[in-house]
Amino acid sequence: MSEYFNSLLFAPPQIAPGGSAIKVRCPDRLMECFESLGDGCEFGNAQRFCGIEPLGLLRFASLPYPAFIKLLDSRFSLLPTGPAGFRLLPHRQDREWWVAIDGCGMYYHTGQRIGAAGERNLRQNEAIKIQFLKRKLLEELAEPGVIFVRRDPERSPDEIRHAYRQLNEYGRQALLWISRAAAPEMEGEIEVLEPGLVRGFIGDTGQNAAPRPAALAVWLTLAEKTLDVLKPSVAAALRDMASLRTAALNDPVWRKSELAVTLTSNAVPALPRHHHIWKHTLRVDTDWDRCEVLSFGVSGLVPEALYTVSAHVWLPAGFEGEACLVFPGVNAVKDWPAEPSNTGCWQRMATSIRLPDGGDLHFPSLCVKGAKGAQLYSTAWRFDHGAVPGDCF
Repeated sequence: MSEYFNSLLFAPPQIAPGGSAIKVRCPDRLMECFESLGDGCEFGNAQRFCGIEPLGLLRFASLPYPAFIKLLDSRFSLLPTGPAGFRLLPHRQDREWWVAIDGCGMYYHTGQRIGAAGERNLRQNEAIKIQFLKRKLLEELAEPGVIFVRRDPERSPDEIRHAYRQLNEYGRQALLWISRAAAPEMEGEIEVLEPGLVRGFIGDTGQNAAPRPAALAVWLTLAEKTLDVLKPSVAAALRDMASLRTAALNDPVWRKSELAVTLTSNAVPALPRHHHIWKHTLRVDTDWDRCEVLSFGVSGLVPEALYTVSAHVWLPAGFEGEACLVFPGVNAVKDWPAEPSNTGCWQRMATSIRLPDGGDLHFPSLCVKGAKGAQLYSTAWRFDHGAVPGDCF
């Protein structure tokens, strides 16, 4: 393997002197510093994709601005105390129960599959859960520790300032308001509106509650910049922690499977800066029990740290099958497989894991399910610290 290709594969993001790289090294700890106040699920999913599952009243809730203000004014007394206040909504597409609370204009995911629990028991459980999460949120508002996040791109700065004043009736708060970027270059930028209140700019990612890596990278960038401004001592501590989780990655040891012929090729256009392209041709029919076409070993990894492998793949017209990246034997925190209908162009695949204890060596792999003779191409392989691939923008 050429030095050029190795340098592309193992080009870990560098920590500039005096700079920060929290999102690269320990995004899970970074995202623990924030709690969602609605509206929508996107930030909660961004936390999930970084490997954490914090408890939060509004983490997966839809709560429009007027309803949010009403809840703040009432000190959350509008939330029902018994099961009668919860109206179950079957979400047929997700096969999940949602809950509507009509008295305050809020509805949210329960995480319970339709048919898995009786409706009466589900209402009772939701009443207990909501009261617990309400107490938890009121305690956090009384003794501020986290930075709250409110995604409300349709609001004006004056309306958000009003909401921020309402929050400060509980105690001195820190708030990140997520607004819509007017231009792509504004995505990931922040603006300090007043002490404790920051405006962050993001694109139209709310249409997809499970955003692609580039959108997750924007969320991490906003979180990192906001933490630096609103809680600089916490940001400094996280950078110290990040340096302890840095691994000195060795050159990869590549392994080509007997399931496919893997050769260099120039049959499809190269990506900028990535002239090394592999062509993979299946020798046999493959399925998910036997599908590893190409893998590489990397050592020097740190247990409990987050890592992501990514690559671009080209599926020729007429390709019938599936392709993804895996860390064999480890469940993914999040994965983005190839889209089978997206043929005749490069698309990016990725998967991220939290490395378990018990060894510093792993073999991320390209897995392909298809018929004998199926072909595809790969290039621009990367291995990164963190929950999303590097160079996402």
